[in-house]
Amino acid sequence: MAVGGTQTVRLIDLNTLEPLEQPWEAKVTSDKFELSDLRENTLRIRALGASRASLRIVDARNGELYDRHAIASAMLTRVELSPRYEILAEPAPPLAWIAGSEIDANVRLYANDERLIDDSMRLEVLNAVGAAVTQPAWDRFTVQNAALGNVELSVTAGTARDLRLPIAIVDGIDGIVPGKVNTFYAGETGLVCFETRRGDATVLGLKWTFATEPPSERDISSLSPNCAFLQPQAEGRLIVIGSTAGQSTRIAVDVLPPRAMPRAAAPDSAPDQGSLGERARALQ
Repeated sequence: MAVGGTQTVRLIDLNTLEPLEQPWEAKVTSDKFELSDLRENTLRIRALGASRASLRIVDARNGELYDRHAIASAMLTRVELSPRYEILAEPAPPLAWIAGSEIDANVRLYANDERLIDDSMRLEVLNAVGAAVTQPAWDRFTVQNAALGNVELSVTAGTARDLRLPIAIVDGIDGIVPGKVNTFYAGETGLVCFETRRGDATVLGLKWTFATEPPSERDISSLSPNCAFLQPQAEGRLIVIGSTAGQSTRIAVDVLPPRAMPRAAAPDSAPDQGSLGERARALQ
């Protein structure tokens, strides 16, 4: 988690998937973490400094172990926007949204390349006069009816206060470029993605259509607005065409011969209980 931030933990009974009803206590093995809001089956961890520790949940009556988890904290070094639905090649360029679309994005926190959590993060959209703004999750925000121009996202997380991330609202695109493309094998599914540009920014919120040459033997579906989800049945060259905003681009995909799939290993005869505490095993 981010130093200065928090993470909320909910305790459940793995046998019933219901809130833990047994009496419990929480203990942590470092003074860089503070535990609070211990009630019912919920606790909150606050990171006071960079550290690694073990969070132990024990029986409040005799101290026997229910469960334990490794926890860690680090200083926040980077904040990024990530679209909720579109799949983009990495590293992603600056993001913009087409006018009239809903901005729906996640805010990612990093310590260098490691993802962080701060579920007390505050998000505020600035300069969005007349727009409807929501924060449906700690790391997600939406904006509807944003006007052409620029808005800013203010992020307060960890030890950072009022970091500003610019978001452009544009009325068109300059062109379409290839995005993320899987390696294809005959009979297997994969993605072919397209991205749009306005200047150096990727434009999101567009409606896409896809086609193939030769025509696909199976329907083209999409797990993401800007990606075609394909299952070619034969090896050879396949052309995938992505179209949006009155423009189209073609991506050539070489479909490789079918590959031998590994055989699944037989399951163990007995479940591994090595990570459970002695009290948790006794309750099974």
